Amino acid sequence: MRPHVRGGKRGGGIPAGALRRAAAARILHIMRRRSRIALIVSAVGLGIPAVLVLVYLAARPAPPPGGPRIGLSMASGLVAQRPLYEDALARAGGRPVLVTPVSDAGELAALLDDVDALLLTGGGDIDPVLYGGDADDAWLVDRARDDFEIRLIRAAMERDMPILGICRGIQILNVAHGGTIRNLRDDPVLSATHGIDFDSFTAHQVEIVVGTRLAAALGAGARQVNSFHGQAVERVGAGLRVCAMADDAVIEAIERPDRAFVVGIQWHPEIQSLTDERGLELLRVLVQHARAYRAAHPVRRVGAAPAGE
Repeated sequence: MRPHVRGGKRGGGIPAGALRRAAAARILHIMRRRSRIALIVSAVGLGIPAVLVLVYLAARPAPPPGGPRIGLSMASGLVAQRPLYEDALARAGGRPVLVTPVSDAGELAALLDDVDALLLTGGGDIDPVLYGGDADDAWLVDRARDDFEIRLIRAAMERDMPILGICRGIQILNVAHGGTIRNLRDDPVLSATHGIDFDSFTAHQVEIVVGTRLAAALGAGARQVNSFHGQAVERVGAGLRVCAMADDAVIEAIERPDRAFVVGIQWHPEIQSLTDERGLELLRVLVQHARAYRAAHPVRRVGAAPAGE
């Protein structure tokens, strides 16, 4: 059953989007001024303020009925931050579709038949066994999710399906291509810049490389981003290239230049979109590529339910 989703205007004719941005801005202001409040309302593990989810629930738009279907692969529980992704995708013009792990190759093919693009979301660390790392460095590992997403990525790549990886998503994309992950938590300087803190919402700048898919979507050069991660891409996997870096040489984005749109970023555009519409830019590009993919693959199956159903 589809829950009630709300858009339009509320409260004396105030647009829902303006209400959402004003509420989010106020919460962020309080959090920056009063660290004890921020600590209380921070989500366990990942540390993204859980109270921001409530802001979105207050004025969530309905997914556009004709929008392409974007498969969301997510963590479970509070770490997932599911409403943030669903809301941002809906505002970008997509219809979020929750995809859950399957084991059979036929089921995986049917799952991909039901979507036009994939969004690999944030969550816990990837099992270091998959890339030869140190198991003691990993937090909140979900090996079942790791295995499923690696199979999902490889199967989607065979179809040239659009893929966007966010935070953990860039890391699993890299591991699926044979790359490795580095731990930033043991370095006090890197941890302070990239980890979870009260300045995470405007943490640092990245430099987007000229001539890349990411530059075509967001523009080349410096861009301010948020940061909520304790790990990052280390050795880049086969077929991938770096398309954005921080000034401390931490890799912030990667892509497959031989595919229509396979991009991974370390920051969270869905969180940025709380107060800044520029957070939707890359999601809108994903939706555009999903729309083109759907046009090129007109035969659709009926199966996976839209997120929220």
